[in-house]
Amino acid sequence: TTQTVYFPNCIAVWLTISSLICLWDAMFVLNRATTLDSFHNPIWAPYKDYVLVDRLYGKVENDFVWSQSILNLIEIFLNLYALRLLSSQKFKAASVTALVASAMTSSKTILYHVMEISCDGCNTKQNDWATFLTLYVLPNGVWIWVPMYACYVLGNSLCEDNKDDALVKIDESSNDE
Repeated sequence: TTQTVYFPNCIAVWLTISSLICLWDAMFVLNRATTLDSFHNPIWAPYKDYVLVDRLYGKVENDFVWSQSILNLIEIFLNLYALRLLSSQKFKAASVTALVASAMTSSKTILYHVMEISCDGCNTKQNDWATFLTLYVLPNGVWIWVPMYACYVLGNSLCEDNKDDALVKIDESSNDE
């Protein structure tokens, strides 16, 4: 059968942009011992403010942020692999890979927020509501909702493609009778 999996351009763009942002973020976190001291470097300047919004990012000894950055690197690999498959017109494999990467991104971000809720906002409660909403909730929400959208679209596309395969198999078996 021919591949009829739908892979929207907006998801390919998301995979590219999120890979760049995740790489930047992972490099900051994995090098925090040195990057926290180098806020004068323009590449790390936004983190000067963000470590005040989300104190967990400034806690060099915290293993969770380091661990989620390792997962960022795995997500980047999966994103780039999905894009490579897409460029090779292997749409179904690209869709499955992108769906897995997107599920990882969303669930990792949800876990990050659940941990913050479970400690009663221990890393973010110092913020006023406007700061908390604009610099924590909204930007982090992107890392939940956009990947969920990608999972939904890619999952539906894969299911539709599998429905067609099932129909072909049923038709083939009915010809044997």
